[in-house]
Amino acid sequence: MTEFETVDLPVINLHVLLTDSSDNSNNQDLIDIGKQILLALESVGAFQCFAGSGDSTLTDVQLFGAADGLFSLDESAKQATANAAFLRGYIGMGRESGGAAVEVKEGFSWGSHSNKQINNGNKLQYSNVFPSAFSSKHVSILEEAHSFSARVAQTILRALSYALLNENSAIAACCAAPNESEAISLSRLFRYYPYAQFPNNSQKNQRVVPHKDRIGSSHHTDWGLLTLIRSLEPGLQIASTSAVSETTVWRTVVPRKDCFIVNGGDYLSIITNGVVRSPLHRVVNSDSRVRTSFVFFYYPPFNTTVPRDFKFLQSDQLSEEAFDRLNSLSLFKDQRDVAFKGKANGTNIIVENGDVLFDLKKVSFGQYICSKWESVARFNY
Repeated sequence: MTEFETVDLPVINLHVLLTDSSDNSNNQDLIDIGKQILLALESVGAFQCFAGSGDSTLTDVQLFGAADGLFSLDESAKQATANAAFLRGYIGMGRESGGAAVEVKEGFSWGSHSNKQINNGNKLQYSNVFPSAFSSKHVSILEEAHSFSARVAQTILRALSYALLNENSAIAACCAAPNESEAISLSRLFRYYPYAQFPNNSQKNQRVVPHKDRIGSSHHTDWGLLTLIRSLEPGLQIASTSAVSETTVWRTVVPRKDCFIVNGGDYLSIITNGVVRSPLHRVVNSDSRVRTSFVFFYYPPFNTTVPRDFKFLQSDQLSEEAFDRLNSLSLFKDQRDVAFKGKANGTNIIVENGDVLFDLKKVSFGQYICSKWESVARFNY
């Protein structure tokens, strides 16, 4: 990736809101910043935000220093955490993809440090699993990254609620349960490699992958409320269209120092009736450099459902453009490996013509997201 067209995302300063915890609807800063957020999410579906500086916030130096410490561990130390728990621990290269291409990256997942295993079907809550050789200092940095990112996401959502004049009860419900959202939200580190570094050998159960079938992260939209991203180098690209077509232009985001890139998510787009865009995006790897990113997925509470009377369920109440955007969301798509198509996908999920749909009478958002994460796991490389 040597030449690219860039997208100029709005930059919004959240520092004043993060240092003022009041929940006053007359707070002019909250209202003004909420309007900036709404405008960005309406027009592009993404923006960059500065969340502050100093000891109480997360700097790029801290975060990516911890990432270097993690990914530089021996392979055996990382692999020891690979199957310790659902959405916890190491993700080997090629072990996850939202599409047919092999994603040439390795990753690591964790969540709220206070999580414990629970037995009510909520697999998103579990104790973190870090390699034993990983320093306690770096563990603390990553756990702080999760909690701080949750606070930033909660602040964005609260400001957006005011910008929408508190008329959206679904957003208000998410704002009212921040601890529940943080508890099931997910943090991840990814290290992207040049495509040539993906091993192509003749070992059993591995297949030869043509170079053209490799990518950093396949094109997709994010399933939740908000996604927060930190990176030091370009690689993230946002599509000009809601679905890939001959007219699609991929525009690269140039990250700013100590800033989050914020994407609107599918669930937020749904509960705002398409007002908020969930942008189609992908990650393209450099041909010569290794790139690292931190990604935080912010979710509504586990037992949340899409409102039964939501207008998306009556498509005649939406514009054609908004309906097409909502209908293209990855949340509604079957992203399982083609080798596993047609196999059982759980009793609570409806699969129809290759698309995965909500069964609103049976499935909570949390249950559905568990199924979605299972669908992007890859085992045949």
